[in-house]
Amino acid sequence: MSKPNASLESLSEFNRIGENEFLKRYSSGAHPQKYYLDYGGERLPLKAIWTAAHRPPIHTRTFTTAQAMAELRTLEFNKFWPDERDR
Repeated sequence: MSKPNASLESLSEFNRIGENEFLKRYSSGAHPQKYYLDYGGERLPLKAIWTAAHRPPIHTRTFTTAQAMAELRTLEFNKFWPDERDR
């Protein structure tokens, strides 16, 4: 499982290398189909962020979006887009 620091490091890496390169590294270049992590007003690729937060990184096919959201909540990342309450 990821640790809070690893999650923050993955956010930093996303900002440093940009979305396209980050998605190439952590989601085979695929953009999110629907859900994003809302962090600091930015919409970030939820599953790719969660993938990158693992050491070594895991593959996005090995977990569901709901699992990633639940685990991110345990690390105090609580804003997602679209908001689940809007469904």
